[in-house]
Amino acid sequence: MRWSSSNASPATGPDTIQYEVTVNDPKTWTRAVGAAFPLRRDPGYGMFEYACHEGNHAVPNIPLAARAEERLATEVRVKSGSPGC
Repeated sequence: MRWSSSNASPATGPDTIQYEVTVNDPKTWTRAVGAAFPLRRDPGYGMFEYACHEGNHAVPNIPLAARAEERLATEVRVKSGSPGC
């Protein structure tokens, strides 16, 4: 199996690049297999550190706390009459 990258695919805009991959493995497939999709910039996206969390029992609480904060923000917005997204 051979992996390679190419800059041949042009950017589809200032905030989007087209990601394309082709896997050519004749021992596995009868023809090359490929996929393509746009990667769009999201200014609200947060990058998180990748680290091993084995044995860290607090990990499930992190998304639970985030959802609780979101619910509270929604409740406050509804009570104040502010329009939501």
